[in-house]
Amino acid sequence: INTVIEILNIETDKKFSPVTRLTRKRIQDRGNEGYGLEGCKRVIEKKCDAWKSDPVMESYLKPSILFGPKFDEYLNE
Repeated sequence: INTVIEILNIETDKKFSPVTRLTRKRIQDRGNEGYGLEGCKRVIEKKCDAWKSDPVMESYLKPSILFGPKFDEYLNE
């Protein structure tokens, strides 16, 4: 979880906490579904490439969105 958040913080230039309960739950849920570090990293990279240059979409670059129910869709785009 810490590594995933560290990657997200580097890519987004933000400071999300790896100890936030919802953040931990979302990432653990993805892990329980069989997604590992590489899957999380790919979603972060894909969505940063797609959303970082758009001021509206950039606000969605956060753990609750990236690792939420649409994670599989983001991974397979």
